[in-house]
Amino acid sequence: MLEFLAESLYLYPDIYGVVVLVITFALVLALSYRAGRAMVKTLSGRGRALVLTVSLAWYFILFVFFSIFFIALPGVIMQLGQFFPTLGSVAQLVDRATSIAGERVLVPIFLVLLLIGVIRLFLLTKKETTPIVSTSNTTNSLIRSVWLGARRHLLIAFLVFVAFGLLRLPVLDQRDKTPEQIEKIRETKLTMDDVLGTNLPKHPNTILREDGNTNPTEADIRAYYDSTIAGKDENANGIRDDVELAIFESYPDSAKTRAALLQYALALQMEMTQPFVNTEVVIAVAQVGDKALNCIWSIVSREIREVFISQTEEYEEFVNLNQINTEARQNAQTKFYKGNLESYSSPNESCDLDLNVLTN
Repeated sequence: MLEFLAESLYLYPDIYGVVVLVITFALVLALSYRAGRAMVKTLSGRGRALVLTVSLAWYFILFVFFSIFFIALPGVIMQLGQFFPTLGSVAQLVDRATSIAGERVLVPIFLVLLLIGVIRLFLLTKKETTPIVSTSNTTNSLIRSVWLGARRHLLIAFLVFVAFGLLRLPVLDQRDKTPEQIEKIRETKLTMDDVLGTNLPKHPNTILREDGNTNPTEADIRAYYDSTIAGKDENANGIRDDVELAIFESYPDSAKTRAALLQYALALQMEMTQPFVNTEVVIAVAQVGDKALNCIWSIVSREIREVFISQTEEYEEFVNLNQINTEARQNAQTKFYKGNLESYSSPNESCDLDLNVLTN
């Protein structure tokens, strides 16, 4: 159902945007009008001008209050997309649709439905000419009468405010942690030990035999490496173990090539291991990836354009095929960037290490 809704919202944002706005303001009208009506009934024993003024003021305040919260709700849910992926995607499309439609019809819909409530309250105050509450209530002070008429919907407004705040808590927590996480991303770099293989992870056959599998098959190895999206990183250098071993196996005689490819693998692995995802974090990871690509391009001669393109594409494809090697990882990469990546400045830096110190 959510998938169908998401597809419809994507294909027809104008139509669905108007529908969403009408439903939203109709709900706002229902809540606000009930509050205004309750105020009319509570004050009905007083002068009509006073009743109309107070009830309309209360109605208008709640109409604006609920409008702000309901219009902002898709954006809040969208920010929670990493916890509820499908719901977050739908919320993103709803937000897009209402933004597109809202440019033309937001104010007219708001004013029309607001006016409907005003007219209904006007007619209601004209009709209510006798008190419909007990005598004890009608003799209360004006302030107490207003309180009696407003308290139920004040509670509703308070609960909406609290719920909205609770929905925002994870986002606010992430916002506080974002600068620290960006710094961690930028400070995570390839080391010379990684390039030289000083601390290579164990071969999977060795690990599986130690775990009791005396004759591990290729399927066993893949199951070991692919059991989670992040995979295995036994030597804790930020590079997935199977990708690291594949690079060393394929390029045993070129430390410069290993350095460039390991840096790219490190950058791609960051897409799978972030504790939370937002625009700032995604941009930081994308910049690290661009830097790694610059490093790959730096190790290939540009004298012959066709050779340069072919060789760099070969290196990039090698790492990508090993790194993004399952459907789950492909989906994770798509989810990581979708709706989070905005325009950014690509860095001019390239390799984490000075490759000139490497002889080959």
